[in-house]
Amino acid sequence: MESLAKDKLIPLDSDLYQAGVDQFEHNMNYILEELKGNNIPVVIGTLVSNLLNQPPFIAEKSGAGKTFETAEKLYRDEKFDEAKIEFLKAKDLDELRFRAPESFNSIIKDLASKHGASLIQIDSTFNVVSRNGIVGNDLMTDHLHPNLAGYNMMSGLFLEGILKLGVIKEKPEVALDSKVLDSLSMVNLPFSKLDSLISDYRLLGIKSQWPFNRSNTKIPLEKMRPPVNYIDSLALQSAQGELKWDEAHIKAANWFVAQNDEIRASKEFEVLISQFHYTTKFYNMYADALMQLKLYEKAKVILLQSYAISPGAYATKWLGILALSENKAEEGKKWLSESINYDARDPQALYNLAGAYINLKDFNSAKIYLGKCLEVDPKFPGARELNSQIKNIK
Repeated sequence: MESLAKDKLIPLDSDLYQAGVDQFEHNMNYILEELKGNNIPVVIGTLVSNLLNQPPFIAEKSGAGKTFETAEKLYRDEKFDEAKIEFLKAKDLDELRFRAPESFNSIIKDLASKHGASLIQIDSTFNVVSRNGIVGNDLMTDHLHPNLAGYNMMSGLFLEGILKLGVIKEKPEVALDSKVLDSLSMVNLPFSKLDSLISDYRLLGIKSQWPFNRSNTKIPLEKMRPPVNYIDSLALQSAQGELKWDEAHIKAANWFVAQNDEIRASKEFEVLISQFHYTTKFYNMYADALMQLKLYEKAKVILLQSYAISPGAYATKWLGILALSENKAEEGKKWLSESINYDARDPQALYNLAGAYINLKDFNSAKIYLGKCLEVDPKFPGARELNSQIKNIK
């Protein structure tokens, strides 16, 4: 932000300000004309920003700071309608234009009407649901980016606008109320506490820099919010770039497994899988964790999902071992035979395949695979003893 805009101040109603407004109007008009000319339906939303909890970045110029102070006093006096007017003025007077002026919303409304676009009043709706009718930190993370609740509401408004256009012809298999859909989306959101903490630290980092902090003193993240537990420390390392995002989630998942916390461990793996759904790596890690927790039926489900994405040695080996644990020797043989096709030198797969053949009374085949197991790993646990036990069986 500093490299892009420091010292690039634009006073309200100056020639440079008006040039920016004209450019915005020209560009939006061009885009909407092109879309309309190609018969593409358009849903367009007004702009919204943090009014209540974001003072002007350059408070000392153009009266922006004094106007904001007036707005805050009116707000404290519970004169909320008057306060909102002053908060909007303070935002527009701020010469550092990281929040769009209200003139942009007027342009959006006029152009939507001109080109027949469906208008979504994002700003008005945010105001309605905000505390005392003024948008602040309850829906915003910073000066203009919504938080999770804000984005959830915004997406719902756009979906409603799209549905009203009638461009979606398909009917849902199960008709659900939008509030029910929202609640289901939030419950199933692939987002863990670790992600929230990483976001918190990153936002702290941003807000410790210009223009939120205009001093030359940079405060380290760990001092602004000292980590109080292991997950906090992972979030801090990730936010500082010391730990990759996926590595942080893997460490968190393994920590929860060690705590015997199935729910939180599963959440971390589900987050990883949602991000990297095209690779078997995290499915296999998840299955391994579930087996450590002795949740074998759940592990089998995940292994089958891994196999569906890309058959490989790991999933087939453990599907075979789990089948053997259920006394399903034929099924176990099938999976383990496939596993050694992918990796012929896995002693664990070879040993268990020998076990499957023993259960099927095929001792000659069992001897062959025990021999291969010992060839790969002469000290594999139990292999030599088992080989001695069946040596003389025909």
